[in-house]
Amino acid sequence: MTDDAEQFYICETCRQRVDPEAPGTVRAVELLKVTTSGPTVEYIEGLGVFFHDRCYPTGSERYRRKP
Repeated sequence: MTDDAEQFYICETCRQRVDPEAPGTVRAVELLKVTTSGPTVEYIEGLGVFFHDRCYPTGSERYRRKP
């Protein structure tokens, strides 16, 4: 990768470019299920991702919105 390479982000749903600073952009983290020795299910936060507001899967148990 060269110094003049442009960095950009992709919406997790539509796979189009998304500006993380633009209005209507949602920052979220993927929730990862971890195995425990007991009967309870635990989740940890994975990598941060971006969505266009219209693309964010509202009610999803896979992603959590970040402020």
